[in-house]
Amino acid sequence: MNTFGRRSNTWSARTNRVLDLHRPLGSTALFRSTRYSFVANPSRITCIQRDLGEKAAKHSSDIYSSPDTQGTDKIASGGASSTRSSTPPDSPGFLSISAEFRSAPAMGELGALQSIVYHRGSLRLLDQRKLPLEVDYIDVKCSGDGWNAIRDMVVRGAPAIAIAAALALAVEVSGLEDFTGTPAEAAAFVSEKLEYLAYIDAAETMLVDDVSDNKAIGSHGAEFLKQKLEVSKDISVLTHCNTGSLATAGYGTALGVIRALHSGGILEKAFCTETRPFNQGSRLTAFELVHDKVPATLIADSAAAALMKSGCIQAVIVGADRIAANGDTANKIGTYNLAISAKHHGVQFYVAAPITSIDLSLPSGEQIVIEERSPNELLNSEGGLGKQVAASGISVWNPAFDVTPANLITAIITEKGVITKSDADETFNIKDFIQSAKLYSTMQ
Repeated sequence: MNTFGRRSNTWSARTNRVLDLHRPLGSTALFRSTRYSFVANPSRITCIQRDLGEKAAKHSSDIYSSPDTQGTDKIASGGASSTRSSTPPDSPGFLSISAEFRSAPAMGELGALQSIVYHRGSLRLLDQRKLPLEVDYIDVKCSGDGWNAIRDMVVRGAPAIAIAAALALAVEVSGLEDFTGTPAEAAAFVSEKLEYLAYIDAAETMLVDDVSDNKAIGSHGAEFLKQKLEVSKDISVLTHCNTGSLATAGYGTALGVIRALHSGGILEKAFCTETRPFNQGSRLTAFELVHDKVPATLIADSAAAALMKSGCIQAVIVGADRIAANGDTANKIGTYNLAISAKHHGVQFYVAAPITSIDLSLPSGEQIVIEERSPNELLNSEGGLGKQVAASGISVWNPAFDVTPANLITAIITEKGVITKSDADETFNIKDFIQSAKLYSTMQ
């Protein structure tokens, strides 16, 4: 199995339900999410979808305006076309959505960077491998480009991966040539176009919904921590990897909770791990925290236990790439270490993720396949992109994720509320939570 195959088995249920980029567009394509489920081929389509305009209007307060596209310079990057923004927008976020595909006017403003820049028919992804030293955007013109961007970690983070995959397909189908032919052929052409529009509308609505969901995660998490910790002073927390605007469509999951704590005036400090070997913490999370002027401190991965022992933090908040039915959680390698240390030191340990990261088909984390990344990420500096630093001839084991058992997790924060453990047996009943949120039928 190739690296991408292993990675697709490790990602969240959201990614698996969204898009199979291995399949060519002409063959039967499966698109599933908690909001949409349809099978499309040249002769048949079954679609469950909402009206995009209504959805955009409903979330108008959460939608961001498209960036100023002036002042950009085309550069060559690894043989691919990319854009370096010389005059990035002056706004506080990382997602750009074109007002072109929704009825609501453009609202709000974004920050100096957008990880996903989308206009109907056009998609650019921020090359996160080069942050924080360089700001490069790569054009994605088809699902193949999207596949490459995901494989090469141009885009990363479970929500952002799913959205980028869906939008890559939307861009591909929007570029199909206009039809000329007989009336019968025209009728078939129109039918096929409707199928393509279903893909595009579903992908665009997914992009819009993610920001709203992340803000709900932040709000629920901040309120729950405030009540659960019962502290009179401000809260300090530790986070791992990158779960912010660069890993999602905007705002973030675990980092969204930290943003909500900060905006609510109850965050004393956020600590972030460097997250070796790809350094998503030092390169991306630290970058976002500094950008948002959140009081923050970067620590080595190996310093986390000492930090907890010092009493400087009250909680650990991490994201999730996949959550099993019992609450076992796959996340960036090193998460399990943090959970064990937190348990030993009496520090609460929270997972923040959208409902779509939950996979009820997996009884436990034992069924989650873990991706192994390139040995170069450990052998070379800069996450494998720099010079060799390890001895030649040494073997490497480089898993990208680990699985944290549910018994080490205090609670799971979602956009629908916080999943807590039963008092009787200290276990999660995620299925009941989802049923109570009236989401169960859409997740089968």
